[in-house]
Amino acid sequence: MTGLARLAAQKLAAIVLAAMVLALPAAAAPADWKEGVHYKIVDPMGKTAEPTVVEVFSYGCPVCFSVETPLAEWQKNKPAGIRFVRVPHYGVHDEGGWLIRLFYTAEALGIAEPMHRPLFELIHLKSAGHSPIHNETDAVKFLLLFGKSEPQIRAALHGADVEANIAAAKAFVQRFRVNSVPSFVINEKYFTSGQLARNDLFTVLSELPLK
Repeated sequence: MTGLARLAAQKLAAIVLAAMVLALPAAAAPADWKEGVHYKIVDPMGKTAEPTVVEVFSYGCPVCFSVETPLAEWQKNKPAGIRFVRVPHYGVHDEGGWLIRLFYTAEALGIAEPMHRPLFELIHLKSAGHSPIHNETDAVKFLLLFGKSEPQIRAALHGADVEANIAAAKAFVQRFRVNSVPSFVINEKYFTSGQLARNDLFTVLSELPLK
């Protein structure tokens, strides 16, 4: 498959998934959620102190980008008490590991939220689906757009907090054997995705953590 054909296929997949999740037909009742149909039980199973949804994603993934709009809407309307966490996947669409480092650097600097969607748009709307972040210079140049100084950014890029968070993200992905994105780990007990839950994805994310 040529580069152009691959990009076209990726865009088509993103459009199809976006249409699926935005269509939102009548969702199944909570009692109808079925293991193997809407979710899987993770092994080894963990436990969270509160209902928690973890999205494992990659900035380079076109489907992750297509899910951002309905996911942001879900975040605004999700049931009270459900904690939402993002974990970037270190091994999918992130050659060199600069995107995961950029994410946790932005988090350390307190600019993760304002930076999040612009980074997606930089890759998928302005760079034809390819990440323009190849080195520290590229990362610093991008993060300068969000009000932090170059010394602050360079210090955070290689800070202990960033290194610890990258290690924790890798451990999380390995522990739950997440090999595709976007995926969701709920309460460290359930695994689901847009392919698994399909049109019920956001209802599953709202109800399964409270089960």
